Amino acid sequence: MILSNDQIEFYNNEGYVLVEDVISEDQLSAMIKIVDDFFEKSKAIKENNNIFDLEEGHSTNNPRLKRVKQPHQHTPFFWDILKESKIENILIDLLGKDISLKTSKLNTKAPGGGAAVEWHQDWAFYPHTNDDLITVGIYLDDCFEKNGPLKIIKKSHKKKLYSHHNNENYFVGKIDTKKNKIGTNN
Repeated sequence: MILSNDQIEFYNNEGYVLVEDVISEDQLSAMIKIVDDFFEKSKAIKENNNIFDLEEGHSTNNPRLKRVKQPHQHTPFFWDILKESKIENILIDLLGKDISLKTSKLNTKAPGGGAAVEWHQDWAFYPHTNDDLITVGIYLDDCFEKNGPLKIIKKSHKKKLYSHHNNENYFVGKIDTKKNKIGTNN
């Protein structure tokens, strides 16, 4: 077991748990090099494709990479990191041995940029009848208010699933925070 009983109980009650030192310094260095390589490769493209999502203003001289889709499919390291770090065992501690990877992405926040990710519930992006789903986030750089940290609404996993549709009933992937009174005071 990686997690303590207190951490597991905290996760079950609050809906999240922070675990430090999940990957080694060598693994972190390798991941950063791979991310740098993704930025370099993105210079050659002009619009979003099946691997890269680009920010406005992206160019060869000013690569503005917003996201790498399914990085575990483009470099074996991202798949291997699940087995060679503490991630798999943490997931087993929380869900049991029957686990599978559904998707992966690498969100980037370039200096002076980085698209905002609006308030949302992850479950809305991959609905299942079994709600034993976990989103794992690994920060490769230190995170501060100025570069858009993750904000969590404690115990929201025990609340209703909010609409992620606009007034025309199109999925927009975000919650109307004013209508639902959701925000930084929660």
